[in-house]
Amino acid sequence: MKKENSILRRVFEHKYFTLVLVLILIFIVFGIITGGIMFNPINIRNILNLTTITAILTCGQACVMITGEIDLSCGAVGTCGGVALGWAVTNWGLPWWVGILFGCVVGLAFGAVNALLVNQFKMESFISGIALYSVAKGLGYTFAGSIGIALTDSVLKTIGSAKIGKAIPVSVIISIAIFIIYGIILSTTKIGRKMFILGGNRTATRLVGLNPTRISYFAFMNCGLCSALAGMMYACRVFNATATGISSEQFIGVECCMLGGIMFGGGSGGMVGAFLGMMIINVFNNGLSLTGVDPYWQVACSGIILVAAMLIDFLNKKRQNKLMIAKMNAER
Repeated sequence: MKKENSILRRVFEHKYFTLVLVLILIFIVFGIITGGIMFNPINIRNILNLTTITAILTCGQACVMITGEIDLSCGAVGTCGGVALGWAVTNWGLPWWVGILFGCVVGLAFGAVNALLVNQFKMESFISGIALYSVAKGLGYTFAGSIGIALTDSVLKTIGSAKIGKAIPVSVIISIAIFIIYGIILSTTKIGRKMFILGGNRTATRLVGLNPTRISYFAFMNCGLCSALAGMMYACRVFNATATGISSEQFIGVECCMLGGIMFGGGSGGMVGAFLGMMIINVFNNGLSLTGVDPYWQVACSGIILVAAMLIDFLNKKRQNKLMIAKMNAER
């Protein structure tokens, strides 16, 4: 009996238990409100299909936030990556794979500039992110124009709309694979451990012989690459590299990470929590759409979720400080 109670206690106290509970409750509540439409297999597939863009942005943002920084240029950089793909393939007539490489280079370049501003010029990351957001957004409008660049390449169309067995979108498999890959990187590789160390204490990172600047460059450039991939995926899905693209998604990665337990201070969190945070947001937004909530109210609700995520971040930090003080007092 005691053993069973101990197991239950560990389950209830697990850091992901609350997230799983919230996800289940949201799903059930909207399922009841919509008369079961929420549970429809087609709707569940739609929810999963919408996770691809969010998943890529979340993975990129997670690495930056774990190092103790933030990148607010993701949406516009992703859009710029999609426009770069369209420009290379449609306007220059280059092969589809060259266009994808070109879009990746654009994302890496923005990430490198962001890291340069943060590390060499000591600019706050949220300021550099806002500045690069404006630059990328302007470039997107300059090269895509008001109607965008049509993607007519058959391979790119297949990437955006292909399905396995006429039911499971390839994009769903991609999003799951991305989370697994980044989960492995953060939990088992040297670069993953280095990012956690940097987020925990930048001074300590230098003292143990690591190069915090190099780690920061990796995190920002990785985020830029992920943003470009997300933007290109969106362009392939709609068959058009538009000037707006995923520009409105600059906060979605931050929301998912914070809901999943990756704090602003860095040094903690993981991809499991980020995945659960992403699913909570996607299921919530899908439920609002099914219930016919006005799109403007959906935007307002997204803002409320962001505020809630920041509150959770504050409470987590406060809880960690209390545990640290209690541990120090116990060791005296």
